Amino acid sequence: MTKISYKNLAIGFLTFGGLLIGSSVVHADSTSEQETALQSFGSSHASGYLYAPAVSQENGGYVWFENGQPYTGFRYYAGTFYWFVNGVRQNEGWRQAWGFTYYTDQDGRAVQGTRVIDGKAYNFGDDNTFYSRPVQGYVWDGSSENGGYRWYENGQLYTGFRYYAGTYYWFVDGVRQNAGWRQAWGLTYYTDQDGRAVQGNQVIDGKAYNLGDDNTFYSRPVQGYVWDGSSENGGYRWYENGQLYSGFRYYAGTYYWFVDGVRQNAGWRQAWGLTYYTDQDGRAVEGIRNIDGKSYYFGDDGSYFLRGETNYRQTVSPNVNVYGGPGLCLQYVDDAFGINSNRSYSAKVSADKAGWNGTMHYDNQFPVGVKVPVYWNLISKDDGVNYGHIAIWDGKGGFYWEGNNSSTPNYFTVDEMNQVMSGTRPVNGHYLTENWQTPSLIGWSTSLEGHSIAEHL
Repeated sequence: MTKISYKNLAIGFLTFGGLLIGSSVVHADSTSEQETALQSFGSSHASGYLYAPAVSQENGGYVWFENGQPYTGFRYYAGTFYWFVNGVRQNEGWRQAWGFTYYTDQDGRAVQGTRVIDGKAYNFGDDNTFYSRPVQGYVWDGSSENGGYRWYENGQLYTGFRYYAGTYYWFVDGVRQNAGWRQAWGLTYYTDQDGRAVQGNQVIDGKAYNLGDDNTFYSRPVQGYVWDGSSENGGYRWYENGQLYSGFRYYAGTYYWFVDGVRQNAGWRQAWGLTYYTDQDGRAVEGIRNIDGKSYYFGDDGSYFLRGETNYRQTVSPNVNVYGGPGLCLQYVDDAFGINSNRSYSAKVSADKAGWNGTMHYDNQFPVGVKVPVYWNLISKDDGVNYGHIAIWDGKGGFYWEGNNSSTPNYFTVDEMNQVMSGTRPVNGHYLTENWQTPSLIGWSTSLEGHSIAEHL
């Protein structure tokens, strides 16, 4: 046979035994070499990635055979999958196999991970399965915002909140949004300049907001003493259910008075039907205070309200929790005030001493804020002697009476003391009028047994 050479003749495809050979420029004499090579591989039932330059010059002359035939499809080789068509390894392009979609790169390897192909993001997994699945999460896709990252959900660009790197971010069409208000799940949120949902108390556009401190991030009413940048008291104001509050609020161990959220300082206050006074630091005061040249008593039990104006100051403070026994009223009061000398025989004698030295007040206008002895006439039914009775006025509205053989005294309000004296209320297990005639008030004194225990201001 004459050997004919067809130079530079481009043959699109050659059909051989039902096999398509990849396009290349061939000569007539090489065709017989290809046929011979294919027959040789076929008869030997060869398999694998074999050197067969007579079959194809592509990829260095290597061709994939399966049972002697050039193979079309994926084959695993050198750690990954390659795609072959008629044994020839294909390079960049989309592939269909096993009902899935794959992509091979410029070297013919099936890719995995997230890839941007023709400007679009694809997810090929990271578990050596290599097939395409929906893009998920914060993925680099080369977009112009936020360094090229966008959020995908089930393959679609996502709008809404997504939790990432320890907080929530807000996305619109996959693009992370930065500072601004957000609506989600029926609640309101705010994201900062980095796109993160914020929490805690925040001042936004000059207004205070409470975004929680429990990693829920949603806006709720501002509550308590909150920094909002206002001009008073270092920028702090009191909020109640999101509104600036007027009135008393307990804070840091005492009560403070607020007007439109601003802590007020020295001044008189009205609340709960009572009168209070706050000092220069805005705290409600207690005890005896001198205000504008007058003395006022605000109690000493943490209730802070004004009991009344007082003109007296305590000079000796009693310990009311000393031992006392029935009938030993003067001993109890003397012990409470620490009187160790010049003790009287009876309460009536002690009252007379106070009268003689001019410290007895023959009325029931007991002083506010100071503890003083109070005297009654008490006449025995047995011998008719006026032994008298004495108790301690507490400066607030009640009396301490000796205990029942203990260091815990009896305590009576003014109304209860009137019941005791009238014989309608028992004390230490007995009614006073069993052995005594109905008592009568003598008065109260600023001295006891000749010792000053309170003084006029």
